[in-house]
Amino acid sequence: MKMNMNNPKNYVPEIWGYSKAIGHDEAKDRQQMLMRKILMLHTNNYLERAHEINIFKRAGNAVNKKDDPLYLILRPVDYSIAYDPLLKQFEFIKFLDDFYTLIREKKSPKFLLPKSKATFSKDDYLNVDIQQARIGNDENKLNTYCAQLVRNGHSFTAASSFALKYKEKHIR
Repeated sequence: MKMNMNNPKNYVPEIWGYSKAIGHDEAKDRQQMLMRKILMLHTNNYLERAHEINIFKRAGNAVNKKDDPLYLILRPVDYSIAYDPLLKQFEFIKFLDDFYTLIREKKSPKFLLPKSKATFSKDDYLNVDIQQARIGNDENKLNTYCAQLVRNGHSFTAASSFALKYKEKHIR
């Protein structure tokens, strides 16, 4: 974020941050996640305090500010999409247009966020039946998925137990 130094609440010219810790995956619905982040930035007054907020997408497993593509630029009263056809989908553009219309009219945009498409419990990550559509009968996909579980904070024991149960039920 490039901060507006004319605002008395700002003490530094730039703020850097990430939506998740390194090694953790983002939400399943990335547009919904991005809409929530934009509303959070507004609620916490970052939009009015910043000249612009640049939103990048991590290109690889490691954070690399030089290689990560710039996706979206938010400013106090407008936005621009720098890259990514997925951001240009109708639902997201409508959200941004409505969001900035409400900002200019000094109305609350909180009601704009659509309801989540599906509920998903953290226990579902370890449910062998729910994950079958993702993994199929491919042992390499199972190993990759289990490594992702551990990387995202599940215990090695839980991931190993999941792998054994999955193999018994879905891989022959």
